[in-house]
Amino acid sequence: MKKYPWATGSDIQGERLSKSLPPGENMRRMLAGKKPLSPEKVFGKLYSLPEAIQALGVDLATIERWREDRQIVVLDSEKRGLIVPVAQFEGGKVLPGVADVLRIASGSATTAWLFLKRPHHAFDGQAPVEALREGRVQEVLEAASLTIR
Repeated sequence: MKKYPWATGSDIQGERLSKSLPPGENMRRMLAGKKPLSPEKVFGKLYSLPEAIQALGVDLATIERWREDRQIVVLDSEKRGLIVPVAQFEGGKVLPGVADVLRIASGSATTAWLFLKRPHHAFDGQAPVEALREGRVQEVLEAASLTIR
């Protein structure tokens, strides 16, 4: 994790993530006359389950096992059902570190993915999922431990 000479460490841990999105956020947006955010706006490019099965070359039982074992991030969308963020995969395999971030997030797929997808100061504004893609697993896990509470 990048350290700055003027920082003590406690002031660069990043924005704290709650365990889930605020309840009723889309309802508040609708009542305020705003459009609810689409899952793609919040989470990035997503696979439906059939798309994930085809893209990854696995069957539904494998996706379900990975989800139950908390090896991959699978989100539940009100309109689309179960959805799978695309960026957690490379070459048909889950990026190293994704399961560990899920563990740090106490199994909350939403919290884990928001941490992985949002730009983070420890990676010069890059999203932690991109740091995982570069093989910087330990740095991402350290940042996750400091950021996710």
